[in-house]
Amino acid sequence: MVERAYLRLDDLEAFNPAFPLLIIGCEARTDERRMRILEHIERATHTSSLRSLHGLPNILQQIWVQDDLAVDYELDYLNRLDAVITSYRIMPSFV
Repeated sequence: MVERAYLRLDDLEAFNPAFPLLIIGCEARTDERRMRILEHIERATHTSSLRSLHGLPNILQQIWVQDDLAVDYELDYLNRLDAVITSYRIMPSFV
């Protein structure tokens, strides 16, 4: 399912809301996929007025750091999101 999501990214012209990019980005395990997600976010910021897209690269990079630090185990999905999102004073909106 994750692989299909990456294949579909190229077909989409707009990302409204940003939540799908967050979820697909959380699944990026390789540098190639991570760069691809960041390129899609960059493109989306030029075609959308969603303010939530502007903070999304930073959130994803923090999540990827957590993934990279967990060498011998996989982090719980919700705990990983919770750790990053609760570090913000104002809750980011992705809808």
